[in-house]
Amino acid sequence: MIAPINGIHHVTAISSDAQATFDFYTKILGLRFVKKTVNFDDPSVYHLYFGDVTGKPGTILTFFNWVLPDQKPGAGSIDSMAFSVPLHSISFWKKRLKKHEIFFGETNRFGESVLNFSDASGLSVELVGQESLFDTRPWNQSDVPVDHAIRGFAGVSLIPNDFGRTADFLEKVLLFAPHQKPESDMARFSSGNSFVDVKIQPDSRLARQGNGSIHHVAFRVKDADHQVRWREQLVKKKVNVTPAVERFYFKSIYFNEPGGALFEIATDSPGFLIDQSVEKLGKELTLPPWFESMRSQIEQSLPLLKTESKA
Repeated sequence: MIAPINGIHHVTAISSDAQATFDFYTKILGLRFVKKTVNFDDPSVYHLYFGDVTGKPGTILTFFNWVLPDQKPGAGSIDSMAFSVPLHSISFWKKRLKKHEIFFGETNRFGESVLNFSDASGLSVELVGQESLFDTRPWNQSDVPVDHAIRGFAGVSLIPNDFGRTADFLEKVLLFAPHQKPESDMARFSSGNSFVDVKIQPDSRLARQGNGSIHHVAFRVKDADHQVRWREQLVKKKVNVTPAVERFYFKSIYFNEPGGALFEIATDSPGFLIDQSVEKLGKELTLPPWFESMRSQIEQSLPLLKTESKA
């Protein structure tokens, strides 16, 4: 039997302003800047990684620094991403968001307290108070106390083109567990310690990716052998899935779910310590071996990014 997918590996979004993105996620949300590298398919732009102390799978948020018009939300998209915070920390985060003049909403979804707001690019972000916390190591060099720090990804929300086909795909192909009690406007599917909420919005216009949109969500498998078996499973189900792609820090396969969103299955190994020590993560531009001969040209093409702050 195929080993189950173990929740979210990372979420990748698009931001036209690398500095504003760095400042928001390190100085306001208190994440560690884990890796400054480039988009391996387009080395003229940054690929920035944020997460916990070591960049453990399940904590990683990444950004492609493409300069694009603002996104238009709608069908066929990953609409929002949700971080897990300790249940007792919701009041802390409400005060912190107010302090930084970030407007937020508050709701209850599937029995959990949720704060929702937008980042510097307009990307929809949520903080979910949860009792069951992740086995992660929050960054301890920001002004967010570790006791209140983000633990990792709680989940993502989709607006599919076809709710029924997306729901069937998550349950019957990816083997996610459906929540026993759907809410009026969405259904929840779980894998590992992550959820995918599928919104029921049949009249939504088609989304347009751009600044402030989520490009894709990646789910976790242990290693390349498990990834191969998942690729075989997808091929059997007649899913158009890519061959394994070398991302240096992990290997990836990509495919679209029937409702339009781009999914990835990524390996946990080898991880972000393959080319930097824990102490030096995020301190300098890292490149995969096949780009090292182009380092000078790549560095000259990238915009200035000030990352020397403590957080």
